[in-house]
Amino acid sequence: MATPVEPSNGIRTPGKQYYSMWQSLFEIDTKYVPIKPIGRGAYGIVCSSVNKETTEKVAIKKINDALFRQSWFFDAVCLIPSFNFGY
Repeated sequence: MATPVEPSNGIRTPGKQYYSMWQSLFEIDTKYVPIKPIGRGAYGIVCSSVNKETTEKVAIKKINDALFRQSWFFDAVCLIPSFNFGY
């Protein structure tokens, strides 16, 4: 389950909210309501969310160490179109 938390540096960004899922900090737009984590793997953690403006179910992926492993980031982005979330 998503647990509301404070950002690690203590400074909130306007329009963002912070949640902990599977011991990982998620910073997401306030227009999304996180529901629950749905998977994790080599590239990061995926959580299901609802867009408050459209009521559309979405998946948000937090990519681990994207700044340090840029090639992983591009590999993960290329995989996104092949995901089937079953919605």
